[in-house]
Amino acid sequence: RRGAGLKMCALNMDERINCYYLRLRGLPWSATKQDIHDFLKNVKICEGDNSLLFTLTEEGKRSGDALVMVPTQEDYDKALTYNRNYIGKRYIEVLPSDSHDYALNLEKVKLGEDDYVVRLRGLPYATTETDIREFFKELQITEQGVIIILDKEGRCSGDAYVEFLSAEHAQEALKKHREKITNRFIEIFRSSRMEMSYVKNKRPTPLMSINLKRTRGKGSPMSRYRTDDNPVYYSPSRRDRNRDPYGHGPIIEKYIHMRGLPFECIEEEVEDFFAPVPLVSIGFCYNQDGRFNGECDVYFETDSDSLRAMNKDKKKLG
Repeated sequence: RRGAGLKMCALNMDERINCYYLRLRGLPWSATKQDIHDFLKNVKICEGDNSLLFTLTEEGKRSGDALVMVPTQEDYDKALTYNRNYIGKRYIEVLPSDSHDYALNLEKVKLGEDDYVVRLRGLPYATTETDIREFFKELQITEQGVIIILDKEGRCSGDAYVEFLSAEHAQEALKKHREKITNRFIEIFRSSRMEMSYVKNKRPTPLMSINLKRTRGKGSPMSRYRTDDNPVYYSPSRRDRNRDPYGHGPIIEKYIHMRGLPFECIEEEVEDFFAPVPLVSIGFCYNQDGRFNGECDVYFETDSDSLRAMNKDKKKLG
């Protein structure tokens, strides 16, 4: 069902040449077209599957952006007024785009149109292919359609990809988002064969060891918390921008170090915890055996944002 206030318009190919393009940035991975329809209330969106595209990275992953086609200057101007409004607890940037940007992304999206792949995240370390097939026992998975991503120790990293025989079964799989395997909540996202193949063939990258021997101005914030006898392995999040947590840049002061996080904690839960304060990046910390140790660094754009975030001190996550 379309959201209240949503208006759609049908355009033929000639008319689409003169339409207007927008880019939405900062979308949750789980965002749907309906979420965007509801977000852009009272804005006409062109009809057709390709009038609203979730853009992909070079590896076939969702980038967190979407492109939207609208038919008139009035709709375009109205959509821009929603800049920095929220979907859930995330603020969304609404930016101008153009037909060239749209064409490049449409080609990439079309390559994965017939892919019926989902990504699982948060799996227990002991998860096997049998466990995953049992989890989706009512759905049809291809013969070699379960890929479990291993860490550098050869164990399940917590991520896996599953390819189904049809779009209907892939859609049903998404409805199992946040259901449990043993005692762990499993997150499920849309994916693609491109992403599945890329991750399958990519060797695990060892996490960098941080210690107090680094000189001032060249250490990670984590160097203030660890010694040579107690090393920490630091993994920057997908949202890192112009950050260098590996000891090759200046110390970043606009950050908060968190302790006592649940071992199954994920990045989105940290973002939700600090919402509506915007985050720049999150770095989770791992022990030598590759397990999350319950600590992370959270970076902010401004001092005022980090001070606002400190109001969450001693509060419960979740």
